[in-house]
Amino acid sequence: MSEEFNRFLARLAEDLEYIQIGSQEFSSSELYICDPMDQAQLPISESIVPGCHSLYVFSKDWAYNSRVDPKPYNARFEVWFSDAEPTKWEQLINNDPHGYNNEFSAEFGSMAFLDKPLMDNLNPINEKDELFEKYLSRYAYNNHTPLPYAEVELDGGNCFYVVTSGRGNGTYCAFAGRDNTGTLLRISVDFEM
Repeated sequence: MSEEFNRFLARLAEDLEYIQIGSQEFSSSELYICDPMDQAQLPISESIVPGCHSLYVFSKDWAYNSRVDPKPYNARFEVWFSDAEPTKWEQLINNDPHGYNNEFSAEFGSMAFLDKPLMDNLNPINEKDELFEKYLSRYAYNNHTPLPYAEVELDGGNCFYVVTSGRGNGTYCAFAGRDNTGTLLRISVDFEM
C-alpha cells in the first residue's frame, strides 16, 4: 500500500463535517476525476453505473500558516452511488506514461467528476480558453476568490459541480470504496495529500 493510501485510511476515522452539495447526472459508464480546466493532464477514470448520484464535501479547519486564523476548507470531495458504508477501499490509478499514475493534476486548484459527454463538451471550450471566463468566473468565483464549491451550467444545459481544494494547485489522489462483493459505493478525492 502506498503512503498516500495509508494516510487516507487514517483520515477516514476523523469526524469531519460534511454536506451534500447536490446531485449530478452521469449519463455514461465512465467517470473522469480531473481538473475541468486542465484536461491536458491525464485524468483518473473509473467505471460506474450511470444515473443521478449525490455529491458531498467534507470540511475541516486549517491554517495556511501560524499568522492566519484557521478556516474551513474542503478536505474531501465524494460521489456516492449508495448510502451504504464501504467495507474496503482501494486507490485509483491512471495510465500516465510518466509514472504519476496514483494522482491527478489540479493545476487550478479545482476538480470535478465528469462523464464522457461532459468531457466532450468541455474540450472545445477549453481549446478556446473560455471555461474560466465564460463559466467558472460567473459560477465558481466571487470577486476572484474561489468558492468552496459551485454548480456550473454550460450552454445547452449541461451541469457539473466544481470543488476547490482549499490548498490550491497540486496533485491529488482518488479512492474507491466498495462493499464485500466489489460493488462501487463511493469515490473520494483526498485534498489533504
